[in-house]
Amino acid sequence: MQRGRLFGRGDKITLAELSMIGRIVRVPEQLFFNREHSGRSVNIDESQSARGRTYAGRRLGTGPRSASEWFDWTLADRIMFPDWRVFREYARSIGHVPPSPSKCLRCYGHLASLYVRFAPTALLRDVLIAGEQGVRRALPRRTNLESL
Repeated sequence: MQRGRLFGRGDKITLAELSMIGRIVRVPEQLFFNREHSGRSVNIDESQSARGRTYAGRRLGTGPRSASEWFDWTLADRIMFPDWRVFREYARSIGHVPPSPSKCLRCYGHLASLYVRFAPTALLRDVLIAGEQGVRRALPRRTNLESL
C-alpha cells in the first residue's frame, strides 16, 4: 500500500485498497479528530484555483483539488487531470493487493463499469479544462495598454 496519498480523494482510495486487503472492523473509541476550520482545502473557493479560473471550470466545476494546488503553490498553474488521476489510483490500488487473478479481473471490470456509468462527465471536464488552459498559455497575453 502506498503511503501519503496527497491528492483529492486519496483517503477514499486508501479505504478501497484496505477493503480489498481484508475485513474492516469498527473500533469503538475515537482515533481521529476531524478539525473543521475555514482554511481547510475543502473550504477554499474554487474560483481562486487555476482550474476554477477557466470558463469550463466555472461552468462544470473543478473536480477534486489536486495536491499541487494545495500543498505546493509553485505547481499551481500546471495542467492537471485530477479525475483521471483518481481513476488511475483506483486501478493501481487493485494491483497493489494480493487477490487472485480472477478477483483482480472482477475488480477491474467493476471499476470500469462504475466509471462508464458515473464518471464520463468528470473525465470530459478534465479534458475541457486542460484544453482551455493549454489554449490560454499558447495565446500571447494582453497587457493593459493593448486593451485600450
